[in-house]
Amino acid sequence: MDPLNFPDTLTVLRPTGTDAYGNGGTNYAGAAEHTEKCFEVVQGTMLLLPPSADVRKGDRYRLGDDTYAGEPALIRSPSAAKLWQIPIDRVED
Repeated sequence: MDPLNFPDTLTVLRPTGTDAYGNGGTNYAGAAEHTEKCFEVVQGTMLLLPPSADVRKGDRYRLGDDTYAGEPALIRSPSAAKLWQIPIDRVED
């Protein structure tokens, strides 16, 4: 039994290609998308995701009509990964 409930769903936006300056992996116009279960702890400021979630540095997150950026941090106990914690800030699309 999973001890945490992840009642919300977000869309992970993974950048592809290059941006206008030639930086690889930074173009969100054609971002690859997939969904993940999450818990929005404080609306627009903090997300928690299960340890199995496919999130990476540089991803953006869409919740409803808003898009956010944030650096995922894996929270661990001495024996296992417990969950992803992502402090988020709203970004313009």
